[in-house]
Amino acid sequence: MSQIGLLICSRNNYDLIESWRNNYDYADQVILNIDDGSSLVNLRLGQKICKKNKIFFIKSKKKGLQNNIYEACQFFEKKKIKWILYQHHDSYPLTKNIFSKLGHYISNGKIKKFGVIGFNVLDSINGDLQYWNNNKTPLRTTARSVLELGDGWYRKRIGSRIHYKKTTKAFAVESVMWSTALINTEMFKKKIKIDNNFNFFHAWDDIAFQFLNQNIYNIVLPNIHFAHDQKLKIDHKIPYSSANASNKKRKYYYGHFNHLKIWNNKWGFEYDLTKNISFHYKKFPILYRFLRYLGINRWSFLETRARVTFKKNLNKYKKTLLFDFFNHDPKNSYLKEFNL
Repeated sequence: MSQIGLLICSRNNYDLIESWRNNYDYADQVILNIDDGSSLVNLRLGQKICKKNKIFFIKSKKKGLQNNIYEACQFFEKKKIKWILYQHHDSYPLTKNIFSKLGHYISNGKIKKFGVIGFNVLDSINGDLQYWNNNKTPLRTTARSVLELGDGWYRKRIGSRIHYKKTTKAFAVESVMWSTALINTEMFKKKIKIDNNFNFFHAWDDIAFQFLNQNIYNIVLPNIHFAHDQKLKIDHKIPYSSANASNKKRKYYYGHFNHLKIWNNKWGFEYDLTKNISFHYKKFPILYRFLRYLGINRWSFLETRARVTFKKNLNKYKKTLLFDFFNHDPKNSYLKEFNL
């Protein structure tokens, strides 16, 4: 029996299930699909497709990704599986023998103390997949970093501030790249308070921040690689960028889109990666667009709205890892590394 269960969460996008199933040989892994509010027609389609592809099917009792994960914890624990690998439909492993490699980390017990565990993600839209080179693959996109200087990401793009160094050690991040994540069921149920306000957007970031607020590190395993092949969505006429889809399509596939307001109310700062400048950009949109044309978003040393607003409540987060990440400059590489 595998130590890891696979989790797919679906909402009106069952056309992608079979392509996801065929993009990697998952062999005898236990796979669970949780439906998070599909229409009746898509619900029936999903049941049919999952049965055909030997995927367990559950209709979620409560909407929202965090509730989905909690239900998945209950499902897998009944099968004596304590680790869940969550994936988007357009995500698949590039690393060969990935489950034996992850099993090595799980067996030695050291990763039980961490929160969310992420990987090196190669995106198709940005051309990252061309860098896939087995064990020599460079780090591309690994994390979201809203509290640190930069563009809010650990990635190889102009504007990102992270200094990647060659390492086989796991390293600390604020929040992993959300297209795939590994999580321990016991840690999740013990440390995470389900927030029903989040549907899809920022649900993983909220989980990661809950861990950091309890001084539990989230990490990336740099020697395990995944594809995030958004072009698969285009083939099935699904918006490749969930955040940039129309309001109607966002609601259809992902639920409500008021996550930024929810985030601000909960965490006390704006999840806004816009560069903070001497004038308020909303009052001078033409001037700000001109500065963007000049490349202001590429200037990684400039403060963002997120950092400026977080600083107002900085004392609230002293003695937590949120405070430590805010004061860490990714230009100096990682906040912390771990021998696993």
